Amino acid sequence: MLPWRPSNSTPEELASIPAFVTQFNAMDVFMGRGTPSVRHDGNIFFRQLIDEGKERYATCDTNTEKDALARSVVRAVASRNGRFLQKITNRAQAAALGVPHFIRDAWVYAPEEAVLIKVKQCFRGESSRKFFRSVICLGLQRF
Repeated sequence: MLPWRPSNSTPEELASIPAFVTQFNAMDVFMGRGTPSVRHDGNIFFRQLIDEGKERYATCDTNTEKDALARSVVRAVASRNGRFLQKITNRAQAAALGVPHFIRDAWVYAPEEAVLIKVKQCFRGESSRKFFRSVICLGLQRF
């Protein structure tokens, strides 16, 4: 389970997690393309972590080792109060999450599986096209 949703959370604590995010902190990681995900401090830090771990990832013998390395990157981002966020891209999604119509830039917490896929994909150096297909299959979900 990802650090921003501890496995021992009570139902009340889980209910307090917002359905969407409109204010970011410096260490948030924006999952997507374009200027926000290139220039944002959290994304820069994320890319540094990936660069530092690429050789180690390449020498991992098992998927369990690769998963552990990917989770260590996620924990490093979370230790600096970073979150992995996906932009809400259509009005139907926004309405379902209760985003007021006047808010144009809202994000949701990325699903755990999508985050780990993204981290491992970055370690492999694969293009983002494959990742975005996998995120579309997973869909956006609140957790």
